[in-house]
Amino acid sequence: MVIDRELTLIIEQTIFHGNKKWYSFLNKKELQEFEYLDLNTPKTSRKGMKISSSLGSKLISLLLLFKPSRFKFSLRQRNIFELVKREAAANILMKLQARKSSIQIYKWIYKKSKEYQEPAHLVNASRNLFIHSGTIKRDLKEAKKYYDSSQHGLKLISQEIKVEWYYTDLIGYYTKKNRNEKALKEKAKAYIDELSLIEENERTISFYRYYYVIGILNFELNHKYFELCEFLKKILEKFEIEYPHDFGQILLLKIYYSNYLLRIRDYEKAFVIISDGELLSRPKTVSWFRFKELKVLLLLRQKKSKEAIELYNRSTSSRSFKNLRADVIARNNLLINYIEVYNLLINLDLKFNTRVGKLKFGKFLNSVPEYNKDKAGMNVSIIILQLVYYILVNASAKIEERTEAIDKYMRRYMRTDPLFRSFTFMKMLLEVGKQNFHPVAVERHTQALLVKLRSVPFEKSTHPSEMELIEYEIFWEAIMLHLKNRNKK
Repeated sequence: MVIDRELTLIIEQTIFHGNKKWYSFLNKKELQEFEYLDLNTPKTSRKGMKISSSLGSKLISLLLLFKPSRFKFSLRQRNIFELVKREAAANILMKLQARKSSIQIYKWIYKKSKEYQEPAHLVNASRNLFIHSGTIKRDLKEAKKYYDSSQHGLKLISQEIKVEWYYTDLIGYYTKKNRNEKALKEKAKAYIDELSLIEENERTISFYRYYYVIGILNFELNHKYFELCEFLKKILEKFEIEYPHDFGQILLLKIYYSNYLLRIRDYEKAFVIISDGELLSRPKTVSWFRFKELKVLLLLRQKKSKEAIELYNRSTSSRSFKNLRADVIARNNLLINYIEVYNLLINLDLKFNTRVGKLKFGKFLNSVPEYNKDKAGMNVSIIILQLVYYILVNASAKIEERTEAIDKYMRRYMRTDPLFRSFTFMKMLLEVGKQNFHPVAVERHTQALLVKLRSVPFEKSTHPSEMELIEYEIFWEAIMLHLKNRNKK
């Protein structure tokens, strides 16, 4: 038998909380075999270890000992774990001809699987129960009830399979390098339109988990952000009313919803959803940090840069933040650099500008190499940040040095409609260096570009939501304030 090292780690770390007491479940031969593999196989190559079938079966059976903690797992997760374990026990008992014992467990599974909307477990329990009721108890009325439940469960499963396939197909198509954008949009719309026609009583909680992601893809691809917010609002309300114990999905929906509320500039509603999400999240968890990040972004959008910096410093000072995924930390680093630069632009106290030296952009860029590969995405945000920083420190030579390369970059990667605002704003930034940082000349030579920028407002633009961390009009206003103030000095 081939087994992945992940299984032994789950048994040791999750079920037995980091100690080796599970070794006591192994006989002497199995223990010697496992310890040999554990000690003599490098950690990097332990994936797919070959072990005897007896040891493999023993390791898998240990999963039935798992008692999920209420501090780490939601009520729904704990209930599903219990459902799965009892069903495994019932199936084994039935195979051992212990019909009476297994039927008692199947009755519990039948009741709970209906309550938790788990049709696969419902079908299995119903099949065993209608056979027992009809052939052993000779109660055809009761057997028919269980039979009807099994048929309804099959319907629910078929709808779950359909939405899961549509999700899989869309994600697979979405991640292709040379995808057909028009075909993808049409596919997403066709899928969400078809799924929307499914009756409410044929939708389960598992159905909704995939359904709302397909909806997000559909509205995002078609840049219908206001409609997307309405869609997410309805799904969130559905979960809060009908599935209140599924905290994980509720938190995820609040993250999506608040992010898109920021996109359409509904800051008042975004604040309510973000604050609610913070209260629901356990401190120092991934979702808690995400809500803090969204609140920092909200403060930046509201031009409250000092409050944003204070909140960022408070929420990212713990060791837990440093243990987050590298891409999450990189995203937060980009955000705080934007806030710091914006704060320096609008601050008229020259003493405050001594903080400029603390902004280490070279180090920051080296820490996010994945952004540099994203030519038409987050890399744009970094180039803009660099240019604004050079304006802040009056580095005309740096801007001049990079102008030709940025011009080529813009012609090659940014001549598309979704990047219109970023393309226009970068041209405005390059003009600052060309006009030798003189505010009157800069204002005169960027007037037409500013009109073009305002012709496509932030909330109606089609660029990716995460690209424009602060609206370019607000950024430009701060840059002009900085230039005028420095010219006076």
